[in-house]
Amino acid sequence: MLRLFFKECKYIFKSLIYFIFIGVLVLFYISQVGDLVGNSIKISQDKSLKRENNNELIKPEPGQDFYGTIREEIPEQIMQIATRNLFLNYKDNKYDAWNPFYKSISLNDKDQDKIKSFLNEITGLSIDEIADKIGKPPIPIAIEYDYFKSLMVEVDGLIGGNSFYEYNNLSDLGVRQMTYEERLLQYEELVYKDKIANAYARYSADYIGIVLAIFPVFVATSFILRDKRAHMEEIIYYRNISSLTITFIRYIALTIMMFIPVLLLSIFPTFQFINFSSISNIEIDVFAYIKVYSLWLLPTLMISCAIGVFFTELTKSPIAIIIQFIWWFIDINYGVSIIEGGYGKRLAIRHNMVGNLNIYKENFKILAVNRLFYISLALVIVLLSSYVLELKRRGVLNVNIKIRDIFKFNKVKSKA
Repeated sequence: MLRLFFKECKYIFKSLIYFIFIGVLVLFYISQVGDLVGNSIKISQDKSLKRENNNELIKPEPGQDFYGTIREEIPEQIMQIATRNLFLNYKDNKYDAWNPFYKSISLNDKDQDKIKSFLNEITGLSIDEIADKIGKPPIPIAIEYDYFKSLMVEVDGLIGGNSFYEYNNLSDLGVRQMTYEERLLQYEELVYKDKIANAYARYSADYIGIVLAIFPVFVATSFILRDKRAHMEEIIYYRNISSLTITFIRYIALTIMMFIPVLLLSIFPTFQFINFSSISNIEIDVFAYIKVYSLWLLPTLMISCAIGVFFTELTKSPIAIIIQFIWWFIDINYGVSIIEGGYGKRLAIRHNMVGNLNIYKENFKILAVNRLFYISLALVIVLLSSYVLELKRRGVLNVNIKIRDIFKFNKVKSKA
């Protein structure tokens, strides 16, 4: 069995798609995370900087003028910013949305008229009167906050969702300055409870998860299709090894080979933190990245890989890529704040902030259930894949031939 496992790993290592996967993973990591750890450490040790610098690793001191900012749902502030932004959007007929990437939306005349009526209702002013007030804040607000939020839901619907006016995006507009006590608590949580590295590991896992939710399916699909391309199916079907063993060895080989480069990404920041610990005498969790990546990222990789194995084994076609892409697309558009802990049913766990330990703790049970569910689902799918392989070895099932026959039938019918 071990010999077969290493043989499969060797096949994966020799494939071009595997190195493309590694390249995408590394490039995405560099572009989105970069040397965040090194830069944070460098800033925290720069004696020329004022203590007002809002770096996470700098311990705050009493009497500073500024301790950073914190998001808070402040109705007056939110209504002012959102109303001003809505007027400017209406004036140019350009509305920001992310589906999943940024794009500018233009509305038709009917929807523009609805936006105009919302602005009139919010401010009690005409469009021309609002224009005169834009440069002279504050803008008059004639309605209560709860009703304002309901109007913004309608605005978001007109734009198509995931806009600037979606509730979670809207509530994040409220910002106030932190107090010394709040900033000190934030620092102590990072240093003493999170052991620093855990917070940075969660942040990087947020981005890596986006890649692992889609790209492993390409590697798995290519690997399973390799048998068809190399005319190895007949050999595989007559091996003196059970279908269950073959399938699970292949799946484990795929999963491990794709998780290795993920773990390698953690080596450099871990050594940076070890070096920082020796200089600052602050205790660091050296296993933080391994723990976070295993809990947050491995289940995502497992399910993406399992989808590739099952549907490719079933159809001997790349249809798994389409299925996984649809799931990935829906998942990254899932309407949960990625700052406040986007756990729930998500395939790719989101936590787009260094720190936020309270959110993590409050939602840990949800996170654990989520990850256990996807691990279990992945294993069930792989079990089904082994059953499909067994049926094919017996000559009972041949879905790819049936699909080909359907296309042939349609072709003959069209000619007739």
